[in-house]
Amino acid sequence: MKSDYNFRYRSVILKHLLIVLTLFMTCGFLNSQELPPIHNYSIADYDAGNQNWSITQTENKHIFFGNNLGLLEFDGTRWNLHPSPNGTIIRAVHSVNDLVYTGCYMEFGYWVPNEYGSLDYISLIEKLNEPLIDDEHFWNITSRDEWVIFQSLNRVYLYNTEEENFEIIDFDTVRAKIFNLGANIYLQKKTGGLYVIRNGKAVLISDHKVFSESFIVGIYNISNKLLIITESGKFYFYENDQMTEWSIDGLNSLQELNLYTSLQLNDKGFILGTVSNGYIRLDMSGRIVEAVNQEKGLINNTILSAFQDADDNLWMGSDNGISAVNLTSAFKVYKDLKGKLGDVYASLVYNGYMYLGTNQGLFVKELNTSNEFKMLRKTNGQVWDLRIIDGTLFCSHTRGTFIIKGEAAEQIFFESGTWGVNPVKGREDLLLQGNYNGLSILKNDGDQWKYGNKIDGFDISSKTAVLLENGKVLVNHENKGLFTLEIDQDFNKILSSELIAPKGYDSSILAYHDKALYASNEGVFDFDPISMQFSVDSLLTVVFYSEDDKVIGRLILEKDTQKIWGFSENNIILMIPDNFDATPRIVKIAVPAFFRRNLGVTGYENISRISSNRYLLGTSNGYVTLDLDLLKEEQYQIHINSIYLEHRNFDMDQISLKNNQEFEYDLGNLNISFNVPQYDKYTKVSYQYRLVGLNDDWSKWFGEPSISLGKLPYGSYTFMVRAKVGNKITENEAFYSFVIKKPWYLTNVAIALYILGFFLIIGLIHQSYLRYYRGQRNKLIEDNKKNLELAELENEQKIIIMRNEQLQTELNSKNSELATTAMSLIKKNELLLEIKKDLSHLKDESSKTDVIKVIDKNLRNNNDWDFFKEAFNNADKDFLHKIKGLHPDLTANDLKFCAFLRLNLSSKEIAPLLNISVRSVEIKRYRLRKKMKLDHSIHLIDYILEI
Repeated sequence: MKSDYNFRYRSVILKHLLIVLTLFMTCGFLNSQELPPIHNYSIADYDAGNQNWSITQTENKHIFFGNNLGLLEFDGTRWNLHPSPNGTIIRAVHSVNDLVYTGCYMEFGYWVPNEYGSLDYISLIEKLNEPLIDDEHFWNITSRDEWVIFQSLNRVYLYNTEEENFEIIDFDTVRAKIFNLGANIYLQKKTGGLYVIRNGKAVLISDHKVFSESFIVGIYNISNKLLIITESGKFYFYENDQMTEWSIDGLNSLQELNLYTSLQLNDKGFILGTVSNGYIRLDMSGRIVEAVNQEKGLINNTILSAFQDADDNLWMGSDNGISAVNLTSAFKVYKDLKGKLGDVYASLVYNGYMYLGTNQGLFVKELNTSNEFKMLRKTNGQVWDLRIIDGTLFCSHTRGTFIIKGEAAEQIFFESGTWGVNPVKGREDLLLQGNYNGLSILKNDGDQWKYGNKIDGFDISSKTAVLLENGKVLVNHENKGLFTLEIDQDFNKILSSELIAPKGYDSSILAYHDKALYASNEGVFDFDPISMQFSVDSLLTVVFYSEDDKVIGRLILEKDTQKIWGFSENNIILMIPDNFDATPRIVKIAVPAFFRRNLGVTGYENISRISSNRYLLGTSNGYVTLDLDLLKEEQYQIHINSIYLEHRNFDMDQISLKNNQEFEYDLGNLNISFNVPQYDKYTKVSYQYRLVGLNDDWSKWFGEPSISLGKLPYGSYTFMVRAKVGNKITENEAFYSFVIKKPWYLTNVAIALYILGFFLIIGLIHQSYLRYYRGQRNKLIEDNKKNLELAELENEQKIIIMRNEQLQTELNSKNSELATTAMSLIKKNELLLEIKKDLSHLKDESSKTDVIKVIDKNLRNNNDWDFFKEAFNNADKDFLHKIKGLHPDLTANDLKFCAFLRLNLSSKEIAPLLNISVRSVEIKRYRLRKKMKLDHSIHLIDYILEI
């Protein structure tokens, strides 16, 4: 089989088959072709220079670009710019294993990964045995075996990586190009001629005028011939010094074609990068597959470099940005760049035509041609549905119903807008229409369809309708709910109607395998027309309405194959019936969220079959084709790229990727970045991690390719991360092991100190307890002693109290005695004075005088004072001594007067005791105050009583 293929392929080459595409067809391709997904990256995305001169890929699938500002790296998620070693433009990049060789102005060398996940630059200039030419700039790098070859406009440097030395070839060229065909490495000299490097020298192999008159942008080996591609877009076969032109009509039709670069693809096709018109892709026979410029989706029209990566994606570095084209994607995109089509609500391929029903009208173009879509006459307006019934194509339109034949449309129903047309089982002459204001009938009179009648009794907009086996009709209204209708045999009126289900968000009804299905956001339900009951279809509910992947919008039934399609946030879900064992096959095609949002208005999603396994999906700005045969499950690897330690003050330190690194307890945050080198525009990548040592469970899926770990307790940890690319989990789990050291207060030294301290504390506590119990014992003894002493004191106090009470009794007795004595003296003296006063009235002077003398003698008798003094001293023995001590100048009479005052006697009571008048007593008070030198504010009696 292979030899037959090679034979046919050689025949094509030998006969120099001409490309059959004309200028008209080429222009058609430029305006209406379906293209693979293109992902553009602007300067704002990668934050570097605008021009990208060369591209390469390392073993870990990272893409590198020679950029105006340095070496630009892309891992599928993040861009990283490595500034050039001398700040000049890097125009040449080339990878060998995990090394990236670069060349710039007056410098070349290589970049090697370090333990931190970043790149270190190693210059090779110092290994040269002669200096560089002044103002030398390196434009190209390639490799073969142990040799790495650097090319400038003036020289070729051959570096032996094993011996680490150079061989230098002086070689002038107009624009540095190396054509590495494996067995031979070719160069074109400035003065003309094609050279090959042999034994460290440039050897001329042809001086044909093509090599002197044209600049060569590509040389490729095809069937032992050299295919030469020139700057002007000419193709030549070179063999045995003979040059034969390969005329490609499609390219010849493009005026002023100016190529800057070329690339042979893995499928043996070619990419031609132009200076001002994007890129042109040819298959191996020279047929133009696609021609794409900025108008068709590229970021820029000037292609400076082209590269095909390990996953067959095409990368193009342009004059202002980068484009990545997913050449092998199962999706192809048709974009309505001029806004002519509008939102696509229905599509169909029939009888060699492709039809698109949009909100602008019904558009058509011949299938497998490059013609543009054109609108059918009189179909402007909203198209809701396209359906083939018994070989007739019906278009349900906001203006009514049309029959489509080729590029002509005939309107057969004008009454109101039509949602869809359905056959009536058992009545091939009737069709049931769902309209804006209910249901109506189309009739076939034998050779054509025409409007029959409106079915009376139901005026609700009937967006979708399904005829049941028992003749009843299910009608779904997205706001009112699901109705079941009974229609008379002549289809003229509704006999009964019943609302059997409330409105359901994104609801739809399907006639699937002779049964009715009702689908809403709550699941899929089978409807039994006899019992009029719903039952959950567990299989379909699980397939289309699982909690983590629920269909948004309606389910779509492919009637001829009974396939059911649904669109969730992250997947296109397809259920394919299996007639062998009745177990359906489930296909989930992962898509990013933006793809789902681009499928138009929710509830109006549409899909139609173009060929056996190729489908068309209408979008809001054109359509997308899906080829199920091109679906493939790739194996992806996930890598940890870098680890940064974020301190409390927000400073960042890059950490080695080596395992078992140790960190301090208060490390701050550990920021870990990871990625899957995946570059498919329509593939979503999600991540999941777990931290063994803290929690062995996997986290929920998340989209950000980094995680921050902080506030971890001490211990040993293994961070593990995996990814889900689309619906496929990566075949590996990247991991990073690290240790968080114990805090200082939990280190071995600290623990030893704690143990020592513990025993010291135990000892101190023991000693403390001993002291305590000794103290308690001594205290108890002391307390007992004190209690005994206290008891003795209490007894003594009782004795003293008794003695005091006795003394008090005696004192009270003496006081009473003193008071009695004083009062007796007062009464006696008062009596004597009264007697003396009375005697003064007697006329017998002799008798009176003798009596008065006796009275005066008794009044002046000191025996009374002595008796009073003795009684006073018994009652208040210290008073007279105290007052005499305080006032030494007091006389005996003064002391006697003070004693009377101490007894708190009034002046009237004191007067008879002193045998003086009351007035004299007051004078005596005054004189006493003066002798005692008392202040006027001090009351004399109070003073004496306080002594």
